[in-house]
Amino acid sequence: QKKKKGMKKGVERGHSRKGAANSESEGSSNDKENAAQRKPEISTTPVKPKFQLDISKTLELKHEPTERQQRQEKLARYERDCTRIEEYMYVGGLRVAENKELLLGCGITHVVNCAAITTDNFFPEAFTYKA
Repeated sequence: QKKKKGMKKGVERGHSRKGAANSESEGSSNDKENAAQRKPEISTTPVKPKFQLDISKTLELKHEPTERQQRQEKLARYERDCTRIEEYMYVGGLRVAENKELLLGCGITHVVNCAAITTDNFFPEAFTYKA
C-alpha cells in the first residue's frame, strides 16, 4: 500500500514516468539540432594540392642490398675459388670440384668429396676420391 501511495503522489505532482521520458527526449532532440547547427559545412569543390609527389624516380635509386642478397653475393664471389690452406691442401666448393683444369693447375691429386651423398665424383679417372 505504501508503494501505491507513493505512486499516487508522483502522479499528482506531475512526475510521471511518461512525462519524464518526454522531457528527456525533447532535450536530446534539441541537442541534436544544436550539434547539427554547429557542424561546419563541407565543401564539395575540389582542392588543388600545393605540391605533387613524383615517385617514378625512386626506381632509379640504388637501394642497400638485403642481408640475404649480401650473403648470396659473397658465396658467388668465392664459389669458384680454390683456397690454399697448406702447401699440400686446398679447399673449394662444387664449382671448383667440377673444374678439371683448375684442379690440375693447383697440383691436386686427391679429392675429399664432403658432399658425396648429393654430388658425384666428377673426374674419377683423373683424381683419387675419398668420400
